[in-house]
Amino acid sequence: MKVIIGVIVFIFAVVSGLQAIEKQRAKFYAQLNEQMEQLPNDFFTNDEIENLEITITGNVKTPGTYSIESGTFLQDALNMAGGTLENTDYDAINLYLCIQKNINIYVPQIADNKISINTATIQDLKTLPSIGSILAERIIRYREDITHFTYLEQLMEVSGIGTNIFNQIKDRVVL
Repeated sequence: MKVIIGVIVFIFAVVSGLQAIEKQRAKFYAQLNEQMEQLPNDFFTNDEIENLEITITGNVKTPGTYSIESGTFLQDALNMAGGTLENTDYDAINLYLCIQKNINIYVPQIADNKISINTATIQDLKTLPSIGSILAERIIRYREDITHFTYLEQLMEVSGIGTNIFNQIKDRVVL
C-alpha cells in the first residue's frame, strides 16, 4: 500500500512540475507578445524581413536545409525539421535562440562528461580532442568578448577552430 501511495505522489509531483514548466513557457510568450504589441505598426516592413537558409543536423527527425524568416526561434526551426529525437541534449542548445543569420545547427544527443563552453576553464577545454592551451585561451577570450555562447556552432568563429575540430568536439560540449 505504501508503494502505491508513493507512486501516486511521485506521479503527482512529475505532473505538477510539467505544468509549472508549461506555465512559465506560456508566461514568457505572453510577455513577448505584449512587447511586440507595443511596437509601432510599421516596425516590421516587408523590406526588413530577410529569408535565411539554415542547415539542421544531428538528433532531429528530418535533417536538412530549411528556409526561415530572420527572427525565427530555434525551437520553431527544429519543428520544421520534424522535431528532436528522444535522447536530445537540451543543455547543448538554446531553444529560444533568435536566428538572425544563415547558420548550421547541430543538435547533439545526451552523453556523459560534457563540458560547458560558457563556464569551462582552460584546463577543462584542454581535455577536448585537438584543443590545446592556445585554442583553449582563444575560446575563453572569444567567450569573454561576446559575453557567452548562444549556440555551439559559434565555436567555429574562434580563430583556429574549423569544421574538422568542431566535428571532433561537438558531442562533448554543451552551452
